[in-house]
Amino acid sequence: MNDLIQEYKRTLKDTKTLLPIRKTKLLRAKQVQDMEEIKRLENEIKTINSWISNLQYVIQWLRTGRQPGTTRGVERRAVYEREIPMEPYLMQYYVKHIMPIPDNSDEQIENTNEKENMINELLSILNKDEKEILMMAANNISLRKISLLTNKPKSTVENILKRCKEKITDEGWMIV
Repeated sequence: MNDLIQEYKRTLKDTKTLLPIRKTKLLRAKQVQDMEEIKRLENEIKTINSWISNLQYVIQWLRTGRQPGTTRGVERRAVYEREIPMEPYLMQYYVKHIMPIPDNSDEQIENTNEKENMINELLSILNKDEKEILMMAANNISLRKISLLTNKPKSTVENILKRCKEKITDEGWMIV
């Protein structure tokens, strides 16, 4: 990578040496008032300036590893920290087998709201990883699949589940 950056820097240096030559020729052409030569040299100077700008842009991008001038974009890691990479077939399995089909009756909605409130209260004592793993385990996803989805070893997933159960029972909840 450093060789590539050095090559771009050499090219930038060589390109910058073209600029004063063209500017002096432009001054001579203006003294002689050769309009064709003036237009041609002005276009060449614009092109050379464009090359210099592009080379500087690429050098900065290669040096920093991110697009110059952007303050927000792909570099925002917080977005990706909230995402869990998941294989599409596992997501389809999860949606087909675990997500319930909603029933719109009033009684069903009331029961669902009560259950959601209880689940939210229960989950409030757990941290992000614990919630995630407990929810997957509660939805009958195997430890092996949970470890694949979370990129954690199976033993770590087991330990997190044990810790979840301890926290839940310590808070007075009963695990059925």
